[in-house]
Amino acid sequence: MLFLLDNDDYQKLILLDFLENSEGTISFQEILDQLNISKYFVKKYINDLHTDLQQFDIPTTFFSIKADKKNIYYKRLSPLSVVALLKYHYGRRAQLRPFVDQLFLERSLTQTEFIDQFLMSKPTFSRLRNKLVDYLAKINLKLSPKLTLTGDELFIRGFLYKSYFNYQGDHLEALDQPTKTVIFTLIDQIENIIDIHLSYAERLKMTHFLAVTLNRIRQAHYLLHNLPYHSTEETTPDIAWPTDTVDQVAKVLLARFNALNLDLLRFEAKGILNFLYAELIYTDLDYSNKGAHDLLIDFSKSLQKFFNISKDNLRELYLTERSEQTFIAHFFQVTQYNFPVSNLLKNSHIPYIDENFAAYMDLARDFITIFAKHFPNRIEYFNAYRENLAVDIFFLLLAHMNLTKLARPVNITIDFSNGPAYNKFITTEVENFKALNLRVNSELQSDTDIYLSDLWPQQTTNTKNIQWTAPPTSLDWENLGNLIIYIKKNRA
Repeated sequence: MLFLLDNDDYQKLILLDFLENSEGTISFQEILDQLNISKYFVKKYINDLHTDLQQFDIPTTFFSIKADKKNIYYKRLSPLSVVALLKYHYGRRAQLRPFVDQLFLERSLTQTEFIDQFLMSKPTFSRLRNKLVDYLAKINLKLSPKLTLTGDELFIRGFLYKSYFNYQGDHLEALDQPTKTVIFTLIDQIENIIDIHLSYAERLKMTHFLAVTLNRIRQAHYLLHNLPYHSTEETTPDIAWPTDTVDQVAKVLLARFNALNLDLLRFEAKGILNFLYAELIYTDLDYSNKGAHDLLIDFSKSLQKFFNISKDNLRELYLTERSEQTFIAHFFQVTQYNFPVSNLLKNSHIPYIDENFAAYMDLARDFITIFAKHFPNRIEYFNAYRENLAVDIFFLLLAHMNLTKLARPVNITIDFSNGPAYNKFITTEVENFKALNLRVNSELQSDTDIYLSDLWPQQTTNTKNIQWTAPPTSLDWENLGNLIIYIKKNRA
């Protein structure tokens, strides 16, 4: 969702994000291969970044960056990332920002008045308007001559929500204090009604979503249905929220909009609850229909295509009884909304994923391709956000499937001579990386890939030995991680 940014600012963010994920020495050639940014522009953007930090009064303590004739030398100096902060400032100064604010506020302005108010030339207005129109087409929306959005109300709200959440993040100064008070109170009430406690990130998402929802209601743009976007094969039924839950949320809204009738606000209440479900914030529901069942079958076919598993054992891959329902909830999100869940800037090069989970990511991309075939009238959306949508599926795989049954794990034997407690300590630390598909044991076996110890048994001819004679340092952990990657890459 970086369409809003001016091109140079967008390229600077992509470059900086790439450098943060490839910390150390990076050649200009590698940047050209991965990002298609030439050496000239890399140097230009680095100089611009320093200027931007000064202009936005951002401390220069986030990173250090140097360049010579062949390489960039990048080092993070802070646990905080400057990318999100720069994205916020770039979003504020973007030439398209007045258009997006106009779409949210719907001020009564003619195009001529808009041009005059924001001191634009007519050619600039036309260029930016065309850029916006092209982007909106990808998410099944249109721009009216009055500079308002037309299309499905769910999609309009999705576009506005994701735009403001993506660019403002936790910078909420655009909302006045009375509006924030109303939203925060409403969130508290919804938490009590459905008995959940939202994290900070979840509350922030809800804040932006409710800001859009309340604004659209005030503008008399009502949510007259809650159905997902229909596929060509199946009309997906709405989620069967308990009637009492819907009524309680509707009555909370009625306290804010007492001129509206309760039936209308029930649709709005279900829209809010559906958002919680689609974002996997609240999934304690059983939701199933033929469309969801068909997508699960397609997902199973992708699993069988990339991994050696039988059709009869597919259900055993889910970690818990609720895991399958979590996938269905995510399928609901993809069908109902016109934005992906993930906010990753550039997914073509994520070393952690590329090095450790290439097969899982390939599976996710394959499934999104199959998924898209159910929605031919949304093909531009799937093409534009294919990587983001695949990343969402990828993380679901890691969180809700038994990876050791998908592919052979890396077997690590932990066997130190410092006593059971020390072995337990190291085992616990290694098991924190279980998403890497590791299996940990205490006895050297025929299929052991890595023997981790302060000893060095001579008979381990087919096993890689790592010897730690003291509690491991950060370099020790790095060497272990590199060896795990090496073993995965060199398996037949």
